[in-house]
Amino acid sequence: MNKIQYLTTFVLLVIFTHFRITFSADNGIQSSLAPENGWYVADQPTSEFSGINIEVQNNTLFVSKFNLDGTWTSGSGGFQDSTAQVQMVKTNPDNTTTPEGIDTYSVNSNSSLSINNLGIHRLNFKDGTDSLNSLEGLWTVSITSPILPALNEGSIMMLTSTYTDPQTNTSMAIGSYSASSSVVGISTYPTFSNTLGNNVYIGVMGSGISEKFFIAILNGLNHMVGFVSNVGAPIEFTGLSNFMENASSFVASRMYYIGKNLSTELGDPQFAKIVLTNTPNSQFAALMTQLNTLADQINTNIQSNLFDAVMTQWNTLVSQLNALANQINTTSE
Repeated sequence: MNKIQYLTTFVLLVIFTHFRITFSADNGIQSSLAPENGWYVADQPTSEFSGINIEVQNNTLFVSKFNLDGTWTSGSGGFQDSTAQVQMVKTNPDNTTTPEGIDTYSVNSNSSLSINNLGIHRLNFKDGTDSLNSLEGLWTVSITSPILPALNEGSIMMLTSTYTDPQTNTSMAIGSYSASSSVVGISTYPTFSNTLGNNVYIGVMGSGISEKFFIAILNGLNHMVGFVSNVGAPIEFTGLSNFMENASSFVASRMYYIGKNLSTELGDPQFAKIVLTNTPNSQFAALMTQLNTLADQINTNIQSNLFDAVMTQWNTLVSQLNALANQINTTSE
């Protein structure tokens, strides 16, 4: 058994025997992906706080909020229907506490987190706003059948570098997908955010003969949910309704950040390196062209209001995927 076969077997074992239920099925958050633990900042400039440290265990949220005047408050509360009421307190020098009001934390259907209706997001202090480099790492991928929640494929996606096409000056994160031993390219198109939600990515995997494309939503820093097309070449997006009718669903969790040095601490990124080395620049350019073409086709659908009729279906399936992702979430935060 080679290392890739070993890792794939390991992934399947993790998925099927060591899943972690982040939120219970009876209450709390089940239609939204659980907020990742970490440091959060406001989506927009605010005078309310400089940052919030968040820890989630089961349905309980614990926060430490750092104020602009140098003080900090903390509190905890349980999620009910995707909302947590948190009584904040300030700890005094004599270890007594003073109540400082109640903050309301909410998670919407796209798994975006807010405090008192102000959007917040987990800070990527390493890559900042570089949305492509921030995808690098070893991802476990679970692809479902079109009817949730049956799983029919578990694999590894390794994203190791960024390719920029000299003709179009557009970029994508590139790597390999172990199930098909193929190259994969992912890019981001912010113009989709008003319709499909923030952090939407388009990806293509394949050899030019047998290919798939997918639409993914990145939640936090380490989780993706999305939909993947059937195998076909050439690939094209003819409409959201047709795409979703025939697409499978997937959830992915980043298990490890590989980094520029292709560390072998967990997994063997040499497989990805071999795939990328054996891939000619002409194929990377072709993948980039396919991604840009798909983006144009999706934008045409959006501008023609062709998404509106099926957005309820999209939101319902995203909620189902978030619930499934909660159950097979194996990433160490």
